[in-house]
Amino acid sequence: MSYKIDTRDKKIMFELDKNARQSIAEISKKTKIPRSIVEYRIKKLTSEKIITKFVTEVALGKVGFFIYRIYCQISGLSREDQEKFYEDLIKDDNFIWIAKCEGRWDLLLGVYAENVIDFGRIKSNFLLKYGKYISDYAITIIDEAYILERTHLSDKKNREFIEKYIGGTEVVKLDRDDRRLLQLMTNDARIKIVELSKKLDLNVRTVISKIDNLEKLGIIQGYTTFFDLNKINYEFYKICVYLKELNEKSYKDLITFCKNQPNIVHLIESIGPWELELEIEVTSAKQFQELSNDIRNIFSSIVRKVESVIISDEMKLEFLPKIL
Repeated sequence: MSYKIDTRDKKIMFELDKNARQSIAEISKKTKIPRSIVEYRIKKLTSEKIITKFVTEVALGKVGFFIYRIYCQISGLSREDQEKFYEDLIKDDNFIWIAKCEGRWDLLLGVYAENVIDFGRIKSNFLLKYGKYISDYAITIIDEAYILERTHLSDKKNREFIEKYIGGTEVVKLDRDDRRLLQLMTNDARIKIVELSKKLDLNVRTVISKIDNLEKLGIIQGYTTFFDLNKINYEFYKICVYLKELNEKSYKDLITFCKNQPNIVHLIESIGPWELELEIEVTSAKQFQELSNDIRNIFSSIVRKVESVIISDEMKLEFLPKIL
């Protein structure tokens, strides 16, 4: 069942997307919505499961992990087998992202691994167990990824480039308390300092100092909010962009164009069959098609082809390896 969000909801969601750790008072001041209404709306959006989680964004490269993705075409599974197949994948800690989709691919999988050997082992085990159901697959490594403002939720004309996530080849050594702190905050970005203090058995001042230090080191990149798009009549698409005759200026122009599109929320540079992935939130297939056509036609000199999928169900999404 869909939930109709209004202008006030959108303003609050936009602020939570930018910084999920903002206080009610800060959101109230920025949106000019009374504090009591902001607090009520956040509780309502959470209880309706439109807000699914508040997330701390971690630069995974700086804690020693790479992100690999496996894109699969599935065939030969009965409905009963499908249920068991997805249940087994969800239970498997090796897979941190599992998404059903329609289009070029049927299933998208994400893996955090410290090196290509670890990933190769995970991939081989997956194919040994399920290879008879995989009619085709592709593998990519995320080189860099950017999370962009959800300006489609606001009336902002100019988009700030919040270029954050993933990057960093220099691994930062973390102590046990740093690791525990990140694990506690990853899926609960709005957790109170006092609660963190109790769970970590550290004083409040030490917890604040550790968070500040992790931010300064660029390990904590920011705090955002994840929404169930289906419940607010949005669709989630992914475009894989294959490039040709790459030159620096044309590529820069394409990236700038994508960053200025309010419905493109993630821009991912990848190593694999395609060079660029765009993740897009739209209210209609027509809106998506227009954007896809613009990319193909405006940048025909460097875009060889595009492939698209609609992500129908994100069944699992974790933001930090459990072994960290």
